[in-house]
Amino acid sequence: MHTLKKISDKSGSIPMLLGLLLPILVMFVGLAIDYTRVIRDREHAQKVLDASLLAGAVAYQGGATFIKAENTAEDYLNANKASSRPYKASFKFDKDRLSGNLKSSTATPVMSVAGFREIEWDVTGEVGYSLPPAIDYALALDISSSMEARGHMPALRSALQEFSQAAFEGVKTDDVSATLVPFANGVSFPERYSRWVNPAKGFIYTRDFVGCFFPEAIGVKATLKSNLPGSYRAAPDLVQVAQNNIFCPRPGTQISFYADNASDLDARIKSLESFQGTATADGLSWAWRTLEPSWSSKFQESSQCPRPHAKENKKVIVLLTDGLPYYRPWNEKKLTDARKDALRRDALREFEAVCEAIAADGRFDLYMIGYGDAMTPEETTALQGCTAGDGSFVRADKANLAQVFKGIARKTVAIALRR
Repeated sequence: MHTLKKISDKSGSIPMLLGLLLPILVMFVGLAIDYTRVIRDREHAQKVLDASLLAGAVAYQGGATFIKAENTAEDYLNANKASSRPYKASFKFDKDRLSGNLKSSTATPVMSVAGFREIEWDVTGEVGYSLPPAIDYALALDISSSMEARGHMPALRSALQEFSQAAFEGVKTDDVSATLVPFANGVSFPERYSRWVNPAKGFIYTRDFVGCFFPEAIGVKATLKSNLPGSYRAAPDLVQVAQNNIFCPRPGTQISFYADNASDLDARIKSLESFQGTATADGLSWAWRTLEPSWSSKFQESSQCPRPHAKENKKVIVLLTDGLPYYRPWNEKKLTDARKDALRRDALREFEAVCEAIAADGRFDLYMIGYGDAMTPEETTALQGCTAGDGSFVRADKANLAQVFKGIARKTVAIALRR
């Protein structure tokens, strides 16, 4: 027989237990809040320190002294730190990196009950960098009559001035050069290049040199080899009846070599004017040659440019066109549609051959800008296929052309920062 025992009533002990535990729970919650504050402040400080190191490295590589670069980093900290509490930052420049340390503290209201009014902490960071390369640009620019007829030339000049500012901004003296290679029926050269002319190429070519050479064969355009001097024929200065103009673009459209500052380049940009024809392969080929060191003695335009092929030097070709290529031969007055189509196909093959040669060379970054909305799908495809190195194809119009050129400049001069 089981004996039933009366269970005593212990419900009064629960409030007592809660009374004992509640302060402990509140303390733990308070400690968690204090700890969350510390984590939050440290994470924000880490982000700000990393960004300040980046700002200091950029300033240093842009030519600032150690002190000025450190001030740049310190200014960024002052402008972006979240807490009003005091902090101490230190920076150290080495050959290939900038490191930093930031010390501060976080107030702990709950823990202050136990005498801990704040928790001290620190964060560290490091940004590695390599010095930006010296850059030679060659800008092959379509100045055909369609660029003027569609009102694109003012937009081009404006966009190029934006490029000029971006390319030369913050760089060290002599680290950047820019050559303009306008092309229409051909590429026009200053009069001193008459030294390249071979007077024995036939009586019609012994006329005075007006700035242009007779179009080269595909095999010549797509190579950096040359038998200069005396291996070129001068293009004749004959009137094109249909267009009432000379074969060769005027002096305002001549190739201009190795501008080494924004003011010099801007002056050349302002002189650009349009002309008929679109000899794209010629423009691209000559732009390529202006960046090739083996042509330096042939151009005789600079003791420094084009720079040697080396890790510390970069060579960038940018070609802009509103339509691929076509130019009317100077000696053909009337052309059938079939003949026009054949000439376009020939010109397109020449362009593709030069593109392939630059890509095979492998030492140049080649950018293509397809401008306007008049290009055919075939033309767009040809431009898309004509890039090399870190270059790319970009579509542009009046609204975004300046941004496209600025984007290319900023991408190519970007400092190689490493975290």
